[in-house]
Amino acid sequence: MSRVAVLDLYDYLEPLFMDNWRDDHNPDKDYAGCFVGLFIADIMPFSHLPAAEYYQACQWVEEAADKIESIRPYKSELMAALHADPRYKA
Repeated sequence: MSRVAVLDLYDYLEPLFMDNWRDDHNPDKDYAGCFVGLFIADIMPFSHLPAAEYYQACQWVEEAADKIESIRPYKSELMAALHADPRYKA
């Protein structure tokens, strides 16, 4: 993906993660904190997400690819990679 597409995807996902999965009282459930922290290190992780959250994050990626021009060319590749994860089918 282009750097612009990566940044656009992050900008789309970050508020969704923060609104839905921030848990300042339980670091093991603070999926938003992990997502933001690792992105700062140039990683956009989904590896820390349990199946239900992983599936939801995949839906958000698909929405982003439909809505944001810079991400659209990468949609099929992104979705194929995300769907290949066993958590997507769980």
